[in-house]
Amino acid sequence: MPAAYQPLLQVDRFAWPDGCRRLWADAQPQLEELADGVSAGLTFGRKVIALCGCRRGDGCTTLLLGAAERLASRGLRVVAVDADFEQPLLARRLGLMPEFGWQDVLCGLLPLQEALIESLEDRLVVLPLRGQETASTDPAGCDAAGGIDALREQYDAILVDLGRFSPAGGLAGEVLHSVGRWVDQAVIVRDARDSTTSNLERLSDRLRKAGVAEAGVVDNFV
Repeated sequence: MPAAYQPLLQVDRFAWPDGCRRLWADAQPQLEELADGVSAGLTFGRKVIALCGCRRGDGCTTLLLGAAERLASRGLRVVAVDADFEQPLLARRLGLMPEFGWQDVLCGLLPLQEALIESLEDRLVVLPLRGQETASTDPAGCDAAGGIDALREQYDAILVDLGRFSPAGGLAGEVLHSVGRWVDQAVIVRDARDSTTSNLERLSDRLRKAGVAEAGVVDNFV
């Protein structure tokens, strides 16, 4: 394996949100089961697992963070990637306000390791978005697959937050339209208390058209 990246930014610990703490307290067996499933896929080379929600508020980001923490606690090198260009929340949920983000890497303005943020205590790395992306951002030369491939060489598992996965224009559209090239499988997250079959079918159809294999559906009750 090539020499490991040294993320430019390091923090002592992340400020874990209350949602994650509730998840650990109320759904620990189910969270461990999800981590088991991701770990099993790693043996077959399925390192890049995306999570996406049927709707806003279904708990996709919280579940991803919970799973990432469980995997890191098992000694795996884990990076969580924010690909929710419409409403990036990953960094904010962890108490981070990054000056730079994945957009800068994709546009060739920043080396990958300079956008990564590592928590020393949590033994977890985040590749954030620095804020909502605009459709006017020039996508020319964008290579999301190349960046993710570089992470594959350095980390055991890459968990990607796709949000509700709604490709638009500009840089966000370019990244998400090519998602089938760099994501191995996707897990759909839905709030089982307030969801419809049509929402699930629409999201499954978008993933299928993008060339992403669906690993399963997680019903979130927390």
